[in-house]
Amino acid sequence: MFTHDQTSGRAVCVADYGRLKRGAVVPQGNELWADVEAWLAEGNALGAFAGYPDTRPLSDLKAAKLDEIESARHAAEAEGVTVNAIRYAGDPSNRQALKEAIDLAERTGQTHFARWKDSDGTFHETHPVADVDAALMAIAQRRGELIDREGEKAAAIADAPDAATLEGITW
Repeated sequence: MFTHDQTSGRAVCVADYGRLKRGAVVPQGNELWADVEAWLAEGNALGAFAGYPDTRPLSDLKAAKLDEIESARHAAEAEGVTVNAIRYAGDPSNRQALKEAIDLAERTGQTHFARWKDSDGTFHETHPVADVDAALMAIAQRRGELIDREGEKAAAIADAPDAATLEGITW
């Protein structure tokens, strides 16, 4: 329930206890220090200080967690896919570039690109259009799976009854 900030000599309430709410900082000598002493008298010990708890309202914590999960999805999308040992990034600008390259190949009847630069900066000569198309489809499939996963996490966030449950939700 309490940790000890040895730098300031204060107790930090990490879960509601008596008159003290989560996040309360109680200096020795304060009238609320009696609550800390009562908790210690129950056989408890001050835990190691791990920072001050986030005391924002649960709705704010949920909004921040949704942003965190969405950012993680975007990062996972950007990793892209590997087709025939060549990586194709999955970020929006690269998806657009892949689509444009495929559109060009379809309009001009190309089956290979004379020179292709992959997402790691390596050039490949006589690169198959079919590989680029396969990569774009694999990126789309993966993106759908990632969005589905994000949706599952969003539902869990919406259902989280408290901050502790929310903290356990990770990408």
